[in-house]
Order: sequence, then structure tokens, then C-alpha cells
Amino acid sequence: MKNNLHRVTNNYDLALICYAFALKKSTDGLGSSSNIAALSLSQLTKTSTSDDDEMFWNLDLYDKKRDNSTSNISLKIDIASYALLAYLKADKKDEARKILKWLVKYRNGALVKTEDIVILQALAEAAKEFYAPEFNADIFLTDDFEVYKNIFINGENALETQHVKLNPLTDGISINANGTGMATLDIWWSYNTNLNKIENRFKVEVKVNSKSTEGLLHLKICTRFIPDEEQIKSSLTIMEVALPSGYEYDSDYKETLQKTGEKANFMVR
Repeated sequence: MKNNLHRVTNNYDLALICYAFALKKSTDGLGSSSNIAALSLSQLTKTSTSDDDEMFWNLDLYDKKRDNSTSNISLKIDIASYALLAYLKADKKDEARKILKWLVKYRNGALVKTEDIVILQALAEAAKEFYAPEFNADIFLTDDFEVYKNIFINGENALETQHVKLNPLTDGISINANGTGMATLDIWWSYNTNLNKIENRFKVEVKVNSKSTEGLLHLKICTRFIPDEEQIKSSLTIMEVALPSGYEYDSDYKETLQKTGEKANFMVR
């Protein structure tokens, strides 16, 4: 395998190889698998896009662009997740922290497929690795109006979600933290937009099939994502179908829809 690493054509395969050999190294100890694990991880580091704060990978081995595009975001998440697991196994915590910082931005459902759960495994392993038994942290927030807010986290309230309301007119927030432990700080905001100037990103067509009868309504519903230069594919999308009054869903057709879904990459609930 050592002599075939140069044949790897994308970062997804490389990250998966790194994690596989990291697992083998942890069970075999020192030996050939240890050397290959170190070599593959070194190669993965070279193909990463990183700075002082974050570390992630594009699909192409030689693509180091940093952008906010959601193109191939599911693959990027998978690559970073396998890489995080590999770096944790190799006890490379500095790199693991950078990957973790990039990954936490996508933990709330920016996945293309609900089957992509490797990010959850990676985040769980990172939480165990960076766990501090004596959790004691202070987070200080100051806005443009010099209004001071404080969040205190200890072992008793570490699993609770704390909320702080900030001045809606502020343009910037200064954040400082000290203490021991690992926590995630999210800043949420909402705003109004002029929907008249927003183009639809999905096209939905509903047709009544000719097979329909007075007692049976056979619908054909097609949903198509409208791509643009920044986003070629959509992220996770939910389509809800509301039936007309007096009709109910025939559960006998669920198996047929699920078989179709395997080809079209969607799930039927």
C-alpha cells in the first residue's frame, strides 16, 4: 500500500485510507501499518487548505481554494470528518482542533444525505479527547455600545444551553474566553429580505395522472433544484406533500417509492 499512495486521485479516498491505517495502527501497535499511517497522514496534511484557525479539504488533491461555496459540501464534510478521526488517533491535537473548528459550522444539518453520520462520530470522538474533568470557563461578550455580557460554564451547567440577547443595532461583537474546557458559541441573527428580488431555487411540478379515478388520486410530483454558478447541488431538502381534503395516503405505495428513492438519492418517511 505504501508504494501505491501516489495512485490516490482525491482527498476523500486519502482521508479514508488515513483513518483505516490509523485504526489498524491502534490495534497492531508499531510496525508496517504504523509507517504507512504516518506516511498517508503526512500526505493528507500536504493536500489540506489551512491557516492558523481552520483546516479542511476540497475533493481535488491539488485544489486549495478557500471559498464559502456549498458545492460538494457533503464530500468536504466527510473528508474533514475522516481526517479528524485519523488525526485524533495519531494524537495530533493541534491539527485536530483546526479541523474541529471548521466542522462545527456544519453540525446543524448542512448535510446532503441523512446517511452522512461520520461527522457525528468525529465530533463525539473530539469531545471525548478534549474533555476537561474540571470544567471551568468564562466567556465575555462586548458589543459596539460597550454593553458587557458574561457566560459562565462549569461542570454543573455544561450540558445546558445558555442564551444571551445582544443589542440588535450592534455591528460587531468582541469575544474573550478563559478557563478550562471545550465549548461552542453560536451567534444567531435574523433579518428581513425583499422576497420580490429573490429567484426561486426549486421548480415543483404537480400533475394528476391519467390513472386517477373518482376514488383514487394518482399524483406525479417532480422537484428540481435550479443550480447557479455558486451552488451546483442543493443541500438536504425536505419536500412535504399535502393531500386534498377527503384523501389519505395509501401506505401500500411506500415500498414502491422507497425503491425509486434508492436510485434518486432521497428517503421516504
